[in-house]
Amino acid sequence: MNTLAVIDIPALYQTLSARTDEHATALRFLILTGARPGEVTGMRWGELDQANRQWLIPADRTKPKTPATIPLSTQALALTAS
Repeated sequence: MNTLAVIDIPALYQTLSARTDEHATALRFLILTGARPGEVTGMRWGELDQANRQWLIPADRTKPKTPATIPLSTQALALTAS
């Protein structure tokens, strides 16, 4: 399994920012939220609470099978508008 050192994440994010495809956008969202890949790829529009700047992940899509509330930064919210 390949790993990425924490110190290298900003450079990866910058590289991804130069791309416009949905895969790069999903990876940027993953980096900004700290969510798991399956949570990001399974996200539904109805889970986003833009007014309160949060993403509400239902229990059936989280590893511990408990609901999760992910706070969304300005950058993460902007990616959901892409």
